[in-house]
Amino acid sequence: MTGTLLTAKLAVPAPPPELVERPRLYARLDDGVRGPVTLLGAPAGWGKTVLLSSWLGAGGGHGYPVAWLSLEPGDGGEDFWRYVHAALTSCGVRLDGVAETAGPQPAALARLPTPVVLVLDDLDRVTDDRTLEGLAFLLRHAAGRLRLVAAARADPALPLHRWRLRGELTELSAGELAFTVPETAELLARHGVDRPTAYAAQLHTRTEGWPAGARLAALAMRQLGNPAWFLPRFSGDDERVAGYLRGEVLAGQPAPVREVLLGTAVLGQVSAGLVEALTGRADGEGILADLERSRAFVSRLAAWPGWHRYHRLFGELLRAELRQHAPERIPQLHRSASDWLAAHGRPLDALRHALAAGDRDRATGLLARCWPEMLGHGHDEPLPVPAAAAPVDALRGDPELALAYAVDRLDRGDLDAADDMLSLACRRGRRHPAGRRDRLGPVATALRVWQAQLRGQLHDAGRLLDLLGEHPPAGAAALALTGLGAGRLAAG
Repeated sequence: MTGTLLTAKLAVPAPPPELVERPRLYARLDDGVRGPVTLLGAPAGWGKTVLLSSWLGAGGGHGYPVAWLSLEPGDGGEDFWRYVHAALTSCGVRLDGVAETAGPQPAALARLPTPVVLVLDDLDRVTDDRTLEGLAFLLRHAAGRLRLVAAARADPALPLHRWRLRGELTELSAGELAFTVPETAELLARHGVDRPTAYAAQLHTRTEGWPAGARLAALAMRQLGNPAWFLPRFSGDDERVAGYLRGEVLAGQPAPVREVLLGTAVLGQVSAGLVEALTGRADGEGILADLERSRAFVSRLAAWPGWHRYHRLFGELLRAELRQHAPERIPQLHRSASDWLAAHGRPLDALRHALAAGDRDRATGLLARCWPEMLGHGHDEPLPVPAAAAPVDALRGDPELALAYAVDRLDRGDLDAADDMLSLACRRGRRHPAGRRDRLGPVATALRVWQAQLRGQLHDAGRLLDLLGEHPPAGAAALALTGLGAGRLAAG
């Protein structure tokens, strides 16, 4: 005996008073316990414990006996097996002839008349390899009488690949655990927020369905009593969210990983190459893989192999941390990102980073070289921070810079601001020498074509095409012709 058992670790935690029932996930868990292993793998705050406790409260588990064990850092060895023994016996399972401190004893489980469900909450806290090997051995030789349900922030060192290949593993990821818009509305209603359906979609977008973030926001909305004012201001640097993410996510990362997270905070999407360009490391691919495995609010972009993104609120926290602790680094990080993106075929993203850095020469140079590739292409995901505020005095003397800002505003769909920039560029451009006007004219006209298309003014787009002249730049002509063709197709 190494000490007194803490009986609280064997008790199913009580669900929160504002519980949102989730029958779609209860059904997934019921399907899971028909097989040997169910894994809820998601970062902190994705409602793993609440889901398991409410599932059991709703009668989940096919009527099998259910043993619960909440794990803590350092649990392993004899203590782990003592607690497993206690959890099993507390739910009525008889383990005749098995000592408390004995390791895995599959023969005792194999003799049970019905399967037993063992819920291990926070299994990632068990890091002792021999203990995990013993758990896998127990599952392998218990004749199907042990059904493991585990919740973990990172994949435990169990043969998940083997179970996955054999169809014996049921997995619930963050994507499945995320609240839906109707569940978000129900959460707001249970917190007493007036007109919950009016705010549910916006809150869901802000939190990406992250249950802890939605609960923190719902509490604040109930306390403040002004959801319409609060929601647009709710972000990852809100102290309610920031404190949670710092303590539960950032604090658990090694110092080099935290440095990578801060060094890439200015990005909307991140790749191994960008990690290396912005941090000077040579192991960007490994860092991103480790972050993904540890489920540190980093997810892979399915449509772009090798690219990842940060959860919206987590990214906002990282940028707030960067502004607080190293604001002097921000312009250089944007410049480095601009260089890398320009060299890898993403000139529009490169332009946006140059503007965010306030680097006039870099921005206007990119525009001069790459404007046809920028027109109407858009982003897979906009930069997480807008370009720097347009320096009005500088724009008055620099039509190219005004055009660069117009590209940014058009890409964001801010058509009125884009119109101001274009008008300023055209007025000032008339005063410049003929050679410079000749360079500016096609770019400005092409942007007017893009603007007309975005406004749905296809007749104007046709007029602007005429203005391009007899030998228009290919990019501008293609943009205008595409818009006109789409309009005529729609008109029959």
